Amino acid sequence: MLAEIQRERVCRAVRDLGGPVAQGRVSRISGQVVEAALPEGAVGDLVEIALGDEAIPGEIVAFRDGSARVVPVGDMRGLAPGARVASAFENHVL
Repeated sequence: MLAEIQRERVCRAVRDLGGPVAQGRVSRISGQVVEAALPEGAVGDLVEIALGDEAIPGEIVAFRDGSARVVPVGDMRGLAPGARVASAFENHVL
């Protein structure tokens, strides 16, 4: 229940903030962390990870070896390397 409330809060914040700033692709998934090649982005930026016709919201929490580390908020089943990631929202507090 708490996870669903948090997911709804993130989705609402994502919709309220506007269009994408930078786009990239998922390069690797390790447990609950998604690595993405994003040319621009900062810790705290919100992102959307494309999954079919829907998107999984997430937050950039770190960088390593030139890749953003993103923690998604929501069900990751079906997510695979190559999925589009859009960094849209600079340092928005959820």
